[in-house]
Amino acid sequence: MINLIDYYQQKENWLAEEMDGELLLFDTKNLKTVLLNSSSKIVWELLDTDLTVQEIVAKLEDDFPDHAHHIEHDVLNTISQLLDLELVTKYG
Repeated sequence: MINLIDYYQQKENWLAEEMDGELLLFDTKNLKTVLLNSSSKIVWELLDTDLTVQEIVAKLEDDFPDHAHHIEHDVLNTISQLLDLELVTKYG
């Protein structure tokens, strides 16, 4: 389960290439690719900072106030999917 006070970071073995607002990731270790949509791309990029999940949610709620009512759910869901795909890891 993902807690709002947790930190997550991108795993190092992924190379990224932006394509039409989406992000194509290539796993150099396991030779697989993943395509992130624009929303997942934003979360992925914020995971490259030193922010807790709650801080990421708060930043996105500030940046996208019209969508604030579902941002926490979307961020938690995105991080869960990124964990399942082995794109990120918990730290701290």
